[in-house]
Amino acid sequence: MIGPTNVQLRTLKFIQSFTESNGVCPTLREICEYFGISSTNGANDRLLGLIRKGLITKGERDRSRTIVVTEAGLALLGRTRKPIPPIIHYTEPTKCVDCGATLFTLTCPMCRAELRELKKAAGRT
Repeated sequence: MIGPTNVQLRTLKFIQSFTESNGVCPTLREICEYFGISSTNGANDRLLGLIRKGLITKGERDRSRTIVVTEAGLALLGRTRKPIPPIIHYTEPTKCVDCGATLFTLTCPMCRAELRELKKAAGRT
């Protein structure tokens, strides 16, 4: 398959940049405004070309802000998705030596600080 045209590449860069800056993807109208396109049909044609080349995906037909740049699109832009670390690591429960309650230890993966949550043993209120 032939790579993206210059216009498609500029559109892909705009979609990724807009998404990073605003936390949501652009609408067809926002794409039109940015590129000076008078009709949303023209913007939709650009998106269809990017979809055919596997550089973006688009959600439901009647929903806005559903454009997602694919891994292939990110690779073309020289970017990758960064994995999001889990917020908390869970360790096996232990028993409290004083009251017998179940003690769960949670560890923050970023700073390794421990958070403790005391949970009463089964049957206790």
